[in-house]
Amino acid sequence: MYSGNFYSMLIPPDPFFSALQQLIAKDPRLKDSVEFLYVGSREPWLEHMVDRYGLHQVVRVTGRVPRSESIAAIARSSLLLLRIVPGKISTKLFEGLAAGAPLLALVEEGEVARMIRNYALGSYYIVPPDDPAAIGSAVKDAYGKWKAGLLVRRKNTSFHDDFNKRKLTADLARLLDAIVLPAPGTPAGTVKGRHLPQSTQSTQR
Repeated sequence: MYSGNFYSMLIPPDPFFSALQQLIAKDPRLKDSVEFLYVGSREPWLEHMVDRYGLHQVVRVTGRVPRSESIAAIARSSLLLLRIVPGKISTKLFEGLAAGAPLLALVEEGEVARMIRNYALGSYYIVPPDDPAAIGSAVKDAYGKWKAGLLVRRKNTSFHDDFNKRKLTADLARLLDAIVLPAPGTPAGTVKGRHLPQSTQSTQR
């Protein structure tokens, strides 16, 4: 399943839907067994993908739902699809990791892949976003593991500890203190050994 903005104008959607088409072409029985649930609006780009790749029996769209329902759907998902715009980190990554959901991340190597490897205790796949064959292979493998009861869903308490809002706020406060507050013995009006302009000193006081 996938929830929210598909970023179809920023990341080509074709590789994922092409992967589903190729997977079903190789094993037509999957048309009755595999479903792609899109928690979001039925938009023209999605209609085009469904028509182009013949996925009318495979794709189901919920329409817009409250955020609480979206998070609940992520928690129930057999396999959560992640598509993340390069240079950004989507909230869906955090929601998926918090839920311990099995992940299919269509991302290049980088910070998102590192976070998944560090924090995902359940099943996960990190696949190049433009490789339909690799995407299809991951979906097929996940389906096989799901049928065998081997697709792991497991929350990571370390993730919850590390990304707790209170902890992150405290970490930020300590960082700002380390940057702004003078070290013991440093004359007033200096930061990290630099003398502040008069207007800044006045603000500090």
